[in-house]
Amino acid sequence: MGKCKKHYDLKGKRFGYLIPLRRVSKENEITVWKCRCEFCGNTTNVRYTNLLSGNTKRCQKCKGRKFDIKQSKKILKEKESGMTLVKLAEKYNVSRYAITNAIMFAQSQLSKKEKDV
Repeated sequence: MGKCKKHYDLKGKRFGYLIPLRRVSKENEITVWKCRCEFCGNTTNVRYTNLLSGNTKRCQKCKGRKFDIKQSKKILKEKESGMTLVKLAEKYNVSRYAITNAIMFAQSQLSKKEKDV
């Protein structure tokens, strides 16, 4: 007789930045959930076991990012108001590269939003 694994309903719970929306499939007895990444707003499929273990806390697109969308928009506004990359990097205690990535991320989200309108 095979082992009976009980899978709990994860809908709406938070796992890092991921919030499971619905169970989408079973791959070789592994349950997969469609999740929304609160960090960037994207949706991604994540294995049930990775959510519970904490191995996956963000979508693949956000793994290296230091700032979420709200922080990125704030940095973009500060940059547009005349603050230099060096000053922003000092303020947030990160590299200029991280600040540049945050600005590009905010710009891409804003342009995506404009396309949807």
